[in-house]
Amino acid sequence: MESDAPESPEHDRIRRFLDGDERAFDALVRAHQDRIYRLVLALLGEPEDARDAAQEVFLRAFRGLHGWRYEARLATWLYGVAINVCREARRRRTSERVKRKRWALLVAPFLARRGPTVGSGAASRLVDLLPPRQREVVVLRVFQELTIEETATVLGIPEGTVKSNFAKAVASLRARLQERERTVEAECR
Repeated sequence: MESDAPESPEHDRIRRFLDGDERAFDALVRAHQDRIYRLVLALLGEPEDARDAAQEVFLRAFRGLHGWRYEARLATWLYGVAINVCREARRRRTSERVKRKRWALLVAPFLARRGPTVGSGAASRLVDLLPPRQREVVVLRVFQELTIEETATVLGIPEGTVKSNFAKAVASLRARLQERERTVEAECR
C-alpha cells in the first residue's frame, strides 16, 4: 500500500487480503455484494443473469485487486468492473439471439409445415445425427457465424468442400425433417 494512502477498515482488509488472508476478501464481498447485485440487476434486468454477473465481478476483483489504486474508493473500482461485466453479458446475449435467429432462418424452410412435435429443438437434435464433417460445417457456419473462408481455414479443407458439406447437411436435414413430418401426420390420423 502507498505510504500516503489513508488508512481505513476497508484498506486494512485489502492489505490483509493482498498479504494472503482470504477471509479479508470475504469481508469485502459482504460489504459490497448488495450494491453490486442491485447495479447489475438494474443493467441486465434478469435476476439469474445478475447473480452470475455479480459472481463474475467478485471473481475479477479477487484476481485483480492488486491493481486497484488506493486513491479511488473500492466501490468505484468495483462499479467499473461491474459495468464491464454487464457490457460483456449483453454482447453475449445479443450474439446468442443472432445465432438462434440464423438457425431459425436455416431450418425455417424445412419447418414450414411442421407437425405438433417437430420444432427447432428437434432440428437441433437432428444436427447431432449428421456425419462429423457436416456437423462441424453447420456448427461453424450457423452457430459460430464463420464465413466459408474462415470455416475452411478452421477445418483445413478447401472452400468448395465447405460449400459441398454444408449443402449435403442442409439436404440431409431437409430429408430427416420431412420424414418426421410424415411420421407425425401419420400418427395424427
